[in-house]
Amino acid sequence: MMGILKLYELRSEQNHAQARDWFATGFYPESAQGHSGRPVSEHSADFRMVVRYWDMACAFVLSEHQ
Repeated sequence: MMGILKLYELRSEQNHAQARDWFATGFYPESAQGHSGRPVSEHSADFRMVVRYWDMACAFVLSEHQ
């Protein structure tokens, strides 16, 4: 239960909302290495925020089904 509450809390943060918007509309890597976090770009934090959110969401779902 705490996991889902944390997910809702993260989703409503303004920074996270902006990161999701960028990820959905402006993230067009040219290769897998195109956005590996190095070199640091202005959107590295946005990328990590969105990916970590979905990683946590998937882990929550998987833990509920085991």
